[in-house]
Amino acid sequence: MESNSVAYVVQPPTLHSYWTKRIIKGMEQEANHKRILLCQFESISSFLRDKRQKCSHVLLIGHSTQWFFQAADILRNHSVEPIFVSAYRPQDERYNSVCFSMPGAIEEMVTYLSADGKQRIAFVGYNPDSPADMAKAAAFLRIAQTKNCLESELFPCNNMSVSKCVEDVVAQINRFDAVMCANDPVAIVTMGILQGRGIRVPADVYVTGSGNLRLTKLFEFPITSIDFDYVLLGQWAVRLFLQIHQEEPDIFHHVLLPCKVIVRASTNHFSPIIVKNSQKATIPDEVNVYYSDEMIAKLNEMEELLQECDGWDYQIMEMILTGKTFKEIAEKLHFTERTIKYRVKTLCEKANVRTKRELTMLLQSYRHVQ
Repeated sequence: MESNSVAYVVQPPTLHSYWTKRIIKGMEQEANHKRILLCQFESISSFLRDKRQKCSHVLLIGHSTQWFFQAADILRNHSVEPIFVSAYRPQDERYNSVCFSMPGAIEEMVTYLSADGKQRIAFVGYNPDSPADMAKAAAFLRIAQTKNCLESELFPCNNMSVSKCVEDVVAQINRFDAVMCANDPVAIVTMGILQGRGIRVPADVYVTGSGNLRLTKLFEFPITSIDFDYVLLGQWAVRLFLQIHQEEPDIFHHVLLPCKVIVRASTNHFSPIIVKNSQKATIPDEVNVYYSDEMIAKLNEMEELLQECDGWDYQIMEMILTGKTFKEIAEKLHFTERTIKYRVKTLCEKANVRTKRELTMLLQSYRHVQ
């Protein structure tokens, strides 16, 4: 491998996920800017077998604690230093990493909720095998104590479906005035189950998510969420890779990227002045119950579709949901009816449905997730 190349390996289950695609998009942008080559390897084994590679570092893009550290052990046995690219900062400081300021993001959200008098917060749906989720949960416990949210509680998804985890919380929802979800798919499931039980959001309880998925904007009550810029994560991954080649081998770098709270209707659009940006700046491939959860997979597939949509697509989908005809949509957006039909046909193909009616039903199902 040439010296002006950047090598990376993606954890197999997340290779086609929308967040990985955005990380790689950021890497490609930075690589083009620096005029260097990106080299993707299917696995750690294929990276080590490549006779051209003489690289002493490799980017690891993934989500699982087990995968990261098993990969790191194998690489270090071959004198290759891993660079973790993930939403979380590894607990072991002896690894280079690019990640988000997860504790800072959680602190912002808890501060935001407590500023509106919400001090009985349920932190719901975190995955014990996800470093990011565990970092969120640990930060939540610590920060909840400092904010006097003493009746707050953690609800992990321990070998159960997300729906079952959320149902356990909803069964005792009178104990809480806010539900802070580990991620947006969990928040969407929570909104659906609360709605099905006749519990009003935000009148009876606030709901927040994490990830700022496009799905959160389509929901009947758009969800307050924490925004993570995965494209920026990819850009900094390439920058750190290039910088490390110029540093001493025993110096470890941790790049922390900012996050911010995006306020929406699920918390009554409450916007206190105190909310501010966070602080800156052969391996087993087992998938646990959380990752194989049917509802999570369904929501992630829909998010992947929405990530490919532009502003016109969003307006078209909104008007489809209100029952507008092709002609009415065309007149409203100043397009030809033929153009609108073509765009809707493309949306149907991406969503794996056949007709505008089926697309409408699909979009409505995400507004009212049960």
